[in-house]
Formats: sequence, structure tokens, C-alpha cells
Amino acid sequence: MRERLWLLGFGLALLLAACGGQGGGGNGGGGGSNGGTAGTVNTPGGPVQVSLQGGTFTQGPSHDQVNASGYQTPYGGIAFTARLPQAGGTLTVTLTFPQDIPQGAVLLKCLNGACNPIPGAQLQGRTATFRVQDGSPLDADGQANGQVRDPVALGVAQGGSGQPFALYPTTLQVSQGGVAEIQVTLQPGSFLRDRVILVPVVPDPNRQDGGDVAFGFSLYPASFVLGTSPIQGRLTLSVGPDVPPGTYTLRVFASSGLTGTYQDIQVQVTQGSPSRPSLTLEASYPFKGPSELGFQGVALCTRQNLHRA
Repeated sequence: MRERLWLLGFGLALLLAACGGQGGGGNGGGGGSNGGTAGTVNTPGGPVQVSLQGGTFTQGPSHDQVNASGYQTPYGGIAFTARLPQAGGTLTVTLTFPQDIPQGAVLLKCLNGACNPIPGAQLQGRTATFRVQDGSPLDADGQANGQVRDPVALGVAQGGSGQPFALYPTTLQVSQGGVAEIQVTLQPGSFLRDRVILVPVVPDPNRQDGGDVAFGFSLYPASFVLGTSPIQGRLTLSVGPDVPPGTYTLRVFASSGLTGTYQDIQVQVTQGSPSRPSLTLEASYPFKGPSELGFQGVALCTRQNLHRA
């Protein structure tokens, strides 16, 4: 009798264990953002929602440490990996923060230990939206492979207001006689206001005015009118055909009257295409000198370099 009761109790224990095992399986779910278009990441500043258009997560959003020189990053870095339907496509990313974005804040792309403003990012209320093309400089893997790796951070310049002046990228390669495009961000404040003039110079630490104007280099447009809202625009850097190949450090000053700020950029000038040959015209015509000299002379007129490539 005791053996039967023991066997019955043992069977009931097995049955309860089996039922309990099935009931506890619900805790294994969790962050199922892989394959989806929305996810949430916990950050020091609170939860941040990340949503995608034009792609799906292969690695959901996660918190990352960033070192954004000159900025405070209240939410740290936010990293994720997304798959696009085709290589070279464009991904639209929207971040929703738990609080309103501070006035003058910028969205930063953090790559290779450096953080720079994202061109064309739109910040309003609690949301920030930007676009990333697969294989572009904003894609961390740098390859048009149908996958975008995206470390990003919300940056507020130390001191409370947005960084007054920023250029991106800060390293360019331009051929002689060529041009390159630069994104510019201007923030109104104590440094910049009203009309802002941009001038590239060769930096000289011994010069109070910063240095000599960088001849052979020009920016267009050379000025902006700054109101109460930040400006994100485009600059064209032109390199003259006579600038020798090499690497140049330029300091771009942004000034409003007696106040202003600057940012350094590095420009690698490469050999341009061969110049076209110069055109030389020669003309000759006969003329008669004084009859008493008794000869016919020939005058040769030459004009060189009517066209210089």
C-alpha cells in the first residue's frame, strides 16, 4: 500500500513539474525587434523609440558609449543594424525621445571616434528624423551591401546652446580645378547672428586675425542671413587649377561683425586633368619702307597664350 501511494505521489510530482515547465516558457520572449521596423532602447535619459522606413532591423537598437567632443549627449549613443530591400537604397530613421529636444540641439553621426552633425536632419518636438543611404559616409560599414549600420547621438553643445558652426565632412579630396560639397550648420546665438560671412584662411597661431586668406580656395555661398532658427545648408568648395597637389589645412571662419568662430577642414588636392595646349597665333604681312632705303621688309606679330586651360 505504501509503495502504491509513493508511486502515485511521484507521478503527481512529475505531472506538476511538467505543467510548471510549460507555464514558465513565456519569459523567453523579450526584445523581438529583429525583422521589425520599430524598437525601443533604454538610455541614461530614458527610453528612446527608433522606427524605420525602407528597411527592417537585423539588430535592434541598443545603447552605445560615444565621445562627442564639445557636446553633451543626454541619451548617449544609439546603435542598430538594418537590412534594406536592395543594395544602395535609402533608409529613413525616426527617433522619438522621452522629452522635448533642447533648443539648438543637433543630431550627430559618430564614426571612427568622431561625431559630426548629420546633414538634413529634422528635429522638432520630441522627434528627430534623418536619412541614410546604403554605402554613403553615414553608413558605418561604408559598403553598398544592403545593410546599414547606424551609430547616432543627440548632441547639445556644452554650455547649453547648440554648436554655433559646424562643417561636414571635415576631410575632403578635390582635384585641381574641381569642387566639393560641404554641409554647414549655423546656430544663432552670442557668436553668430544676422549676416554670417565665411572665409577660408591658412591658420597661423601667431596671427591675431587667424592667418592669410587661402588663395586658390573659395566657398560659395560666402555668406548666410541667420534668423532665430538654425540653418543647415550646403557649401561648394572650389579649388583653383593652379593650386599645387598636396594636403592643406584650412580654417574656415564664420563671423558676424566682431564676433565669430571657426572650424578646421583638411583638403587633399590631387592632380587635375592635363591642360589643353596653348594657342599661338602668328601673322605676317609685307610692307614697303621708305623708297630711299630701297628694300621690302616683313614684320612678324606674335601673340601667345590666348587660351590657358
